[in-house]
Amino acid sequence: MDVKQFYQQVRELSAQMPADAVVIKSIATPNGGKAGVFTEVCRQTAAMQIILGTAVLATSDETKVYYRDMEAKRQLAEKAQELTRLQISLSKATQFHPIIASIDGDGSE
Repeated sequence: MDVKQFYQQVRELSAQMPADAVVIKSIATPNGGKAGVFTEVCRQTAAMQIILGTAVLATSDETKVYYRDMEAKRQLAEKAQELTRLQISLSKATQFHPIIASIDGDGSE
């Protein structure tokens, strides 16, 4: 295929894409490409992959499942990150115990 013709097809196909970012599903290839892997890509990359025969556009149901799975993974990662955080708050001891307040000399005696 001529390079000029290839990029013309990419432009035409990408113009037909429903959004700037789309989900594609990979197809098994002879050089080791794994079938069924979903990826969110820009419309130009999606068009290239489709024309090269290494991917197909995901259906709307597959896209919904993909985004739901990505959201679940994001929430899981955020929870794991929260567990690694150490929260410390500093305050005066006089705020919590009146005896310490009287020792510090707050002027009440």
